[in-house]
Amino acid sequence: MWDMVDSEGPRLQHVALVVDDPDAAFVFYRDVLGLKPVDRPDHAPDPGSWFELGDGHQLHLFKPKDPTQTLPHFGVQVDDLNATLDAIRAGGATVYETEHQQGFGYQAFVLDPSGNLIELNQPD
Repeated sequence: MWDMVDSEGPRLQHVALVVDDPDAAFVFYRDVLGLKPVDRPDHAPDPGSWFELGDGHQLHLFKPKDPTQTLPHFGVQVDDLNATLDAIRAGGATVYETEHQQGFGYQAFVLDPSGNLIELNQPD
């Protein structure tokens, strides 16, 4: 259980949405919804933008360069990624680990039984 792994429990970190037109999406979320843009890592692989949602939460918009990688997801911030992954594996789920990229935190992914993608993230 995550609440046994992390002192504060898992916390929503971000929601990531796939967009068709990154520029139009940026204008909509900034000008229509009034969200504040925040910097994203310079080496982000896909075009898009990030917005602040308050209390450290963010909205990430992206247009994947690879059309097979179009899974929207939500990110959960954890205190100890390795311990969290051990607990998830003990529950029978497959974990997909990624190489660390500075600015993105330490990440791993898991699919729920319906195929929804969940990012697990321990900040840098």
